[in-house]
Amino acid sequence: MNFLVCEAIADFRQSEGYREFPLQVRSYFESIAKWLPAREASLPLAAIDAGFAKRLRDRAGRERGYRFGNHTLLLIQVLVKRAVRAGAPLKDRVRNVPRLAPGTPLHHRLRRRTTLRQDARDRTHNPNGGPNALQQRTYIAGDNRQP
Repeated sequence: MNFLVCEAIADFRQSEGYREFPLQVRSYFESIAKWLPAREASLPLAAIDAGFAKRLRDRAGRERGYRFGNHTLLLIQVLVKRAVRAGAPLKDRVRNVPRLAPGTPLHHRLRRRTTLRQDARDRTHNPNGGPNALQQRTYIAGDNRQP
């Protein structure tokens, strides 16, 4: 049972265990199968580890929301568990990967850096400073315009 991820998903769709999931979860699984990037879909199940599951969960969460990310993690966990039960020489290393919390911003450090960069851009484009800078203006002699 040396499946690729895309083959394991196709096999899982034909199983009885797939039909035991609620309809909404199955529709998420279908969406994940369509969304799954080709590079990740072509990996063998033996190459899946906790780091891969976290990266895929975070990517799905960033692109489509935390619920989609959590369902992506659930699908990966189910695929690995099925492979282990079928006798594949794998360790179930993805079962302890935590789910995303609702409303948790992903990579808050990157958002902070973007904000700082935006402030720096404001200062370079606006010589008077960014949005929180003191209002200091230089007037040209003879200019009657008021700020």
